[in-house]
Amino acid sequence: MSTCHRTDATSHEQVRTHEHGWRTESRHATSEGMVHYVRCSECGVRRVDLLPHPDVPPVATSREVV
Repeated sequence: MSTCHRTDATSHEQVRTHEHGWRTESRHATSEGMVHYVRCSECGVRRVDLLPHPDVPPVATSREVV
């Protein structure tokens, strides 16, 4: 479960926290499996996931980046 802390550029106050809804923007095959570049549909945060096999859930391989 991930959370997102969106802040206003002028006040730095936390505006909202939510569970991300990841959407694949692009993907490609590697020797380790399928790499997915994903983005949260709500807040726009991005991360990179690795899907080592179609029968297992993806594994986040990066931190979340705004």
